[in-house]
Amino acid sequence: MNGRPIKYCLGTLLALLIMQTGHTQSRFEYDYPAGDTELNQNNRVKQSLKMYESIELLQSAKFFIINGELEKAKILLKEATLTSDFSKKTQLRYLAIIHFIEGNYKLAEDIFKRNDMQEYTSKSRYCAMEVLNLLIIGKLPQARQQYKDCREVILPKAENNLLWFDTLVALKTTSEKTNPDDIFNGVFIENLSGDNLRIYLKLALYLNKQNSIIPRFKYFSANTLSDPLFRELIGMNYFRNIDLVKAYQLLENSSDLNAEVFKGNILLLQEKYAAAYAQFKLALLKKYNSVNAIERLIPLSWKLDQFNEGISFIKQHKINKNKNFEKLSIKAAFLIMDNKKKDLDKTLRQIEKLTRKGNPIEVNQFKTLNAIYGKNNIDLEENTYKACLKNDGLHCWLLLNLHHFDEAAELFSIPRPLHPKKLNSLESLFEKQEKKPLSEEVFVNQQDVEELDNELIDLIDTSNSNAI
Repeated sequence: MNGRPIKYCLGTLLALLIMQTGHTQSRFEYDYPAGDTELNQNNRVKQSLKMYESIELLQSAKFFIINGELEKAKILLKEATLTSDFSKKTQLRYLAIIHFIEGNYKLAEDIFKRNDMQEYTSKSRYCAMEVLNLLIIGKLPQARQQYKDCREVILPKAENNLLWFDTLVALKTTSEKTNPDDIFNGVFIENLSGDNLRIYLKLALYLNKQNSIIPRFKYFSANTLSDPLFRELIGMNYFRNIDLVKAYQLLENSSDLNAEVFKGNILLLQEKYAAAYAQFKLALLKKYNSVNAIERLIPLSWKLDQFNEGISFIKQHKINKNKNFEKLSIKAAFLIMDNKKKDLDKTLRQIEKLTRKGNPIEVNQFKTLNAIYGKNNIDLEENTYKACLKNDGLHCWLLLNLHHFDEAAELFSIPRPLHPKKLNSLESLFEKQEKKPLSEEVFVNQQDVEELDNELIDLIDTSNSNAI
C-alpha cells in the first residue's frame, strides 16, 4: 500500500521527462515505401522538369540568335550537348542557323545531312535554308532537286505562292537565261496587297529592276503609303534609282532600324559625312550590333578622325573567325592613329600568333610605324630589315636612310605634311602656265670686269679720245 504513491510519483516524473525531451528532439518518422502510382508520378514530374529546362534553354538560344548574339547561343547549345530527347532536332536546327549566318556553309550542310534531320515532318522547318545553303556553295543540281521536295512540304503552309523563292531558284539553277523583266510584265503592282506587294517590291530591289515598277508608284492608295513597311520598301526603290529627295521623304518619319540605316546611306551619297556618322550611331541605338550600321561607322570614324570610337565599333563587329586577321589589322591601324602603344603591341602579338609569325607586309608596316612613333631605333631597324627582305621598296629605302642618319626614328617622326598641297598629276601637265622671264642673279657686273681688263691690257686707246 505504501509503495503505490512512490510508483505513482515516479511514473509522473517519467512522463514529464518524456514530454520535455519531446520538445527538444524530434521523434523518428518512418518513411513508408512508395507505391507504383507514386513512383510513376515522381518520374512524370522529373521528366516535366527536364522538358521545361530544355524548352527554357531553347527559348534563350533562339532569343540570342534573333538578336545576333551567336556566341551566347552556341554556349547554351553546347550545354545542351545535343541530348537525345525531343529537343535534339531543334538544337541541330539552331546550330545550322548559326553556321549559316556565320558563313560556315559546309558545317551547315553537314547538319542537314544527318539522319536526325531527314524526317518528313521536320523538313518544313529548315529545308528552305538548306536550299539557300546549296545555292551559295554552288551545288546547283542538288539545290534544284532539294527545292522540288521542299516546295511540296512548305507550300501547304505558305501564306503566298512562293514567288520569291521560285524566282530565286530559277535564276540560279536554270541553264537558260531568264529575263528578269518577264517577272514584272503585265503586273499592276498598285493592285497588289499584303505579302504579294512586299515580295514584288523586294524582287525589284534584288533584281535591280526598280525602273520596272517605279512608274506605277503614283497609283498607290493612301492605305499602302500609310503602311510603314511599304513606305520603307518604296523609299528603298527610289534610293536605288538615285531619287534621294523622294526616298528621304518616304523614310523621314520611319524610325525602325532599316529606315535609319538608309537615311544614313542617303547622307553618304550627299557626302555629308558628319551627319551620316550621327545617323548610323542613331541606328546603332536601335540595335547595338547592327552589322549594316557598324560596317559604315568604322570607315566614317577613320575619315572623321574619331579613332577611339572606331576602335569600339571594331570590337562590336562580329565577323567570321576566318577574317580575324583583317579585323585585327584594321584595329591596329586605328590604335596607331589613336596613339595607344600598349594596346597596339598586344594586337600585333595577337596577329603574330594568328599568322604563326609569317607576318604579311602590312604587319611589318604597322610595326615600323609603331617604332617610329615610339622612337625605338632598334625595333625600327629590325622591322625595316625584315620587310626589305620581302621586297618592300619603301622599307628598303627606309633601311638605307637608317644608315645615313643618327636617331632616324626621331627624324622621321617630325610632324609635317606627307604630300604637297597640290600633287603633280597628269591634269596639271595640261594646265596653261603663266610665262615668267628667267631671272639671273648678278654677282659681278660684266662691265666692271671689262673695265678692269682694259686697264691691264690697254685695249682701248684713251689718248685720242678727246680728238674724237
